Amino acid sequence: MPATILLQCKLMPLRTEVDWLYGFIFQSPWRSTILKKHPGLVPVLTIQTEAKRVAFIRAYVREMRHAKRREIAKATAAYQALWHRIGKQSVAALTHALQTPLTRDKSATALVSLDPICPRFLSSWSFAIYFDYRKPEHAAEVILHEICHFLYFRKWHSVFPEHDAKRFEAPDLVWHLSELMAPIILNDADVNAVWGGRAVFYPEHMRLRIGGVPVPTLYARMYRKWKTTNTPFADFLRQAFAFTQQHRATFTKSAFSEQPAG
Repeated sequence: MPATILLQCKLMPLRTEVDWLYGFIFQSPWRSTILKKHPGLVPVLTIQTEAKRVAFIRAYVREMRHAKRREIAKATAAYQALWHRIGKQSVAALTHALQTPLTRDKSATALVSLDPICPRFLSSWSFAIYFDYRKPEHAAEVILHEICHFLYFRKWHSVFPEHDAKRFEAPDLVWHLSELMAPIILNDADVNAVWGGRAVFYPEHMRLRIGGVPVPTLYARMYRKWKTTNTPFADFLRQAFAFTQQHRATFTKSAFSEQPAG
């Protein structure tokens, strides 16, 4: 039986939840997304010290977890059942597309969270997943997006062993390329046949233009052209990364390079 990824879905640890909500509110471009989902966190913006901000967020998370405990439990069970249905086929399709076969089963963890941003943690093969999606396919997209990242960076490391893990995080060019590639891979016909949804790009990437063309469109075209060549995926990665470096200025002007004031 081919090796696969064994996914466990469970509640995110409280400390991790608080740390990441704090970071997204005060140290990232996603503040508005967090506060739109959680207007009860808006008052934290008026608090002056980090310790008091953290205490406010911690109290909010505890209260929300208690109020939404049934919904969180239901979502956790639903995500586990989803992976049971599509996990093995999805991993097989992704490892084939990325040309990075697994030699043994790997464990991964989906941390059910109040956070709609869904960060991933490459060192532990874990990621956050929001508890309250309106449509099941949204949860499927998040899970597969993050599983794709784990396999993608496994492949990346084999092609670019000189890159350390710091380069895999925003706003590095390596990170930008990974976030562009995940939707493209999930929409690949062979991968998409497993889950049947439509993966989307970050709005911040859709607003970027090179020669008047949206950046995701250019990379999707590049990928489709490579698919006709029957050459290794490693060759495509080198080509795509060279293109990204050539247009470094476009990415460094993106919203991902901006942080809200603390």
